[in-house]
Amino acid sequence: GVHHNGRREAVVSTQSTGFAAECLDINTSLKQGKLTTGVYTVNRSPFVHGHHKDRFKRDIWNRQLILHDLSGTTADVYLSYVQRNIPAGVTMAVTEERLLPLDNEFLASFYDTTNNKI
Repeated sequence: GVHHNGRREAVVSTQSTGFAAECLDINTSLKQGKLTTGVYTVNRSPFVHGHHKDRFKRDIWNRQLILHDLSGTTADVYLSYVQRNIPAGVTMAVTEERLLPLDNEFLASFYDTTNNKI
């Protein structure tokens, strides 16, 4: 999946990543993230005067684009395009997930401990 984080929702939700996936015929699903808000209190002056402080609020929008059934060369082409065209102020993180079949021994021991049947 490709995770995007940014301070403005309009910038994070740009459709350049979805457009690239459509051009390469990649099956995708979009998982909208939640808004993360942080409030920070800092001193106004470089000296430690506790009476003069400012409060800042920082909002971070995030979302995840999940790419399904992707080969290695297609992933390289897609990521090179997205990295070149990512908007300013947006961070990107790429994660790889694989679905593996479960062992029959594991399933049997799991269902024995939970008293369910396969």
